Amino acid sequence: MTTPRGEDATARREEAREKTTGRFGDQTHSDPEMTLQAAPEEPYNPVYSMPKSMLPEAIKRIVRANRRLERAGVEDRFTYETEDYIHREEGDPVGVAAVRLTLNAPTLKVQGWKFAAAHEMTADGHILNFGPAKIDEMRCDHCGHTRRRGKVFTVVNEDGEEKVVGSNCLVAFLGIRPEGLWSMTFDLDDDREEAEERDRFAQATGDIVIPARELVGAALAASRDGEEFVPKSKATTEEPSTAQKVLVELRRYLALGEEPERREMAGKILAWVNEQPEGDSPYIDNLRTVLAGQDRQVGTRHFGIGVSAVSAYRNALRWKAEQDAAKSEADELYNPGHIGAVKERFRGRPMTVTVCEVSHTGEHGPSTRVVFRDDETGNQVIWWASGDRSNLTDSQVGQKVTVTATVKEHDQFNGTDQTAVSRAVLTVVEDGI
Repeated sequence: MTTPRGEDATARREEAREKTTGRFGDQTHSDPEMTLQAAPEEPYNPVYSMPKSMLPEAIKRIVRANRRLERAGVEDRFTYETEDYIHREEGDPVGVAAVRLTLNAPTLKVQGWKFAAAHEMTADGHILNFGPAKIDEMRCDHCGHTRRRGKVFTVVNEDGEEKVVGSNCLVAFLGIRPEGLWSMTFDLDDDREEAEERDRFAQATGDIVIPARELVGAALAASRDGEEFVPKSKATTEEPSTAQKVLVELRRYLALGEEPERREMAGKILAWVNEQPEGDSPYIDNLRTVLAGQDRQVGTRHFGIGVSAVSAYRNALRWKAEQDAAKSEADELYNPGHIGAVKERFRGRPMTVTVCEVSHTGEHGPSTRVVFRDDETGNQVIWWASGDRSNLTDSQVGQKVTVTATVKEHDQFNGTDQTAVSRAVLTVVEDGI
């Protein structure tokens, strides 16, 4: 977590102040002369930036601090506000899902004196200011001495009179030492070894997010532009999946993915994803969810499906090429006319699959359109089937089958004669051409 500590802590704390809701309410202890109550200002509201995965630990620390307040007899508690964002170093495509936590800390009043700020001296003689008040020396106005003190407090009364009082003089100045003063300098990072912000975020591999285009480019680099793509289902110890390769050597493949040809191809793949209709298939819907849209960011949890766009795009191109080739061949071999008579049932006619398309856009679930070329006559036969029937032809255009079906009607589409059939039974007789 990024803590606002440092010799310029005051400036950073002032910049970080936002509208907050946390405050100490009126507190009355057993001693009738001691009252802790909310001050009209809340000067100490530090903001911590951290990987999102570290937020639960930060909240645990706030809970522990609130238990400490409870033991001290303070009724109100620390509160906090969070804001999600993506942390990214300048020029670095690797981002980290992060959160800003604004800690709403209390300001205390005792015997009419408001504790406006706390001040600490560092080992090298600089003064940290926790609150809006600033001081240049650790001088106590009560005793008049300037010492190398551990901590002093700025207090202000209702008339606006301001004094700086050392921690050792508080009892003498107020007549009693209030509980809860530690909350003025409470720091979420106090009980952990501090790390540089860049290193901290760099270690947060579980929170990494990548722009969609860069992820697809890295996937192209890790799979030799898709030629050696390995899905998770076919991964082995010796040959990890493409998604795993990208994750393990992320920066290397990101750099390779920046080559102009790969960036151009990544753009084409994303354009193809964006063009896919919703409801075409559950997989395509998920792919669109992860990659489609402007400025889409992909977390490591969804690297697998994001990377798979490379394979899906290549399969789509191959399928289109096969469809185009089959259509071209079908057009060449097509003969006008129809087969059979309406309501006649034919059996075992040899045919070749020229189109096999599954649609998920219907109101009643998926449907399948299969177009055949009758091998004996060259006539075109079409079958509309409910459900996903692609497995009946192994989804291969050019597949040889025998068909048993009932002639439903003799039709024509775009100048092409079609024999529509129903109640079809298909038998695959050999591999596709």
